[in-house]
Amino acid sequence: MTADIRIPAVLKIGGGAFNEAAGILPGLKCRQPFIVTDGVPRSKGPDVWEFRYSTYENGVRKQQQLTLSSKKYPSEAAVKRKVEGLLLKLNSGIPSTALQEPTLEAAMEIFTREEMPERVKSQQNYRLLMDRHIQPKWGSCFLTKIRPFEVETWLKELDYSPETKRHIKSMLFRLFECAMKRGWLEAQRNPMSLVRVKGRNRVVEKVVLTPDQMATVRENLEDPILLMSELACYLGLRICEVLGLMWEDFDPVAKTLSIRRSAVDGYVADVKTEASRDVIPLSREFMSFIFRWQRIAPLSVEGWMFPSIVTGRPYHACGAQKFHPRSRSRRFEPIFVM
Repeated sequence: MTADIRIPAVLKIGGGAFNEAAGILPGLKCRQPFIVTDGVPRSKGPDVWEFRYSTYENGVRKQQQLTLSSKKYPSEAAVKRKVEGLLLKLNSGIPSTALQEPTLEAAMEIFTREEMPERVKSQQNYRLLMDRHIQPKWGSCFLTKIRPFEVETWLKELDYSPETKRHIKSMLFRLFECAMKRGWLEAQRNPMSLVRVKGRNRVVEKVVLTPDQMATVRENLEDPILLMSELACYLGLRICEVLGLMWEDFDPVAKTLSIRRSAVDGYVADVKTEASRDVIPLSREFMSFIFRWQRIAPLSVEGWMFPSIVTGRPYHACGAQKFHPRSRSRRFEPIFVM
């Protein structure tokens, strides 16, 4: 059953007569609360705010209202923030949930629909954090009921590395920011900033190859892995930038190679950071490496430098290592950096 929400609504406080005034919010007809000392106060209990609106179910108009405590929302500004969040939920077309406190799952739905990053890999990572870790534990919880200490205790009990726990905490931080931006929570210090994750991140020792070691690597590799390794080692490119190269990026006249895009898990996107966008000058010797591969490279209709012979699209980074068995050795892992 669907209900048609009709705005404007009416907002009032206390009891007695009301003075008409300009609306507090765009699209919301409000009535200025009259001063209690000048009118008739409520017979019992403190004054309250009332949020009124009409719904239409099966053609029948029904009057609805939500009462907000003046103790919890003592100021007009606090009521405005609360009503803004209610209006957003009412206009979403789900009146049955509009009167409920928003849950973290609702924040996840809004974040997924409106605030996901453009990079596909980042989207996959965010969905993994929400679906596997956050939603099962906290999805049904009201945002106002999620306490930082409870989150911190929960993270301590998880059998994951400190780095993974920090990723989960950061995702929770983003979800609370999303909720505050839409008025579902009061704009204040993000509660997740109080959560502490102890422990050091896993430190991967960097391996710097000497010229002799790199010569050994090159002797044990064949194209296209050989050229990929040379691009990564000599020019410092990420593997996603290597796989995202097209022949149009190579300018033999100007002796340059332009870094304009990246390819991650078969998806082509912008470079990881703006600082990664670059035009790299090439020596004559390095250009000979590219010419070596260009003579034998498979044809790509779209012009990829390293196309898959099956799809014609860029390889996956893990799939690229299957070209040569020895390239999967741990001693060569530092070459392939995302």
